[in-house]
Amino acid sequence: MAANVINMPSDKLEKMTTGSLLARLRLLLACEESADLSDEAGSPRDPGFIRFKRDPDWESAHSEVKKVLAGRGHLPTAAERAEKRLQRAAENKTKERRR
Repeated sequence: MAANVINMPSDKLEKMTTGSLLARLRLLLACEESADLSDEAGSPRDPGFIRFKRDPDWESAHSEVKKVLAGRGHLPTAAERAEKRLQRAAENKTKERRR
């Protein structure tokens, strides 16, 4: 089944949270290659939606999301956050011992 991604102007993308942008990127990447290769090849195209990577709007939507994400800071992964917590705990423990 092809993913349906709503075509969205760039000013709205700028207002989205980083998590929402990443979810949008995952949806875009989940789109099937083309209608010819899809099991839904006979279904009509919904205006305003991107369903396939060969859709003319897919490339611009993909590059726009990537451009907005590039301007955002790095979000640490769960492993990076856990490592940081362990470091802080070790530092706090050392401080406690010194007192």
